Amino acid sequence: MDGFLLSRAERSVHATGTRRFFDDVHSATQALRSGKATIVVGALPFSRHRPVALAQPDDVEITDGPWQAPSDLSDLPPVRISAELPLPRVHVERVRRLVEQMSLGEMEKVVAARRVALEA
Repeated sequence: MDGFLLSRAERSVHATGTRRFFDDVHSATQALRSGKATIVVGALPFSRHRPVALAQPDDVEITDGPWQAPSDLSDLPPVRISAELPLPRVHVERVRRLVEQMSLGEMEKVVAARRVALEA
């Protein structure tokens, strides 16, 4: 794992390096309960039939407030949008329909992702 960053207004977790990868939630839970790991970071799939992406990092920094870029970080080059999938109008319509379905109780949680490709 090159790095993991989860940042919210009240707290940020920044982890680097990898001591161990976990193939499933049970293994990660056991490592935490036994004290072999003090923290596990990563992502869980939406389907229980898909693999998890969990790791015990080498180093973790937990700070109050949102993540702040290091002052010595070089400026990013100018970029332009080269592709959007789905197109913005299609995405907006999908989100509108998802919000409507949620308000009707047809679902509780959803991720409406889209891909935006940038070129420097």
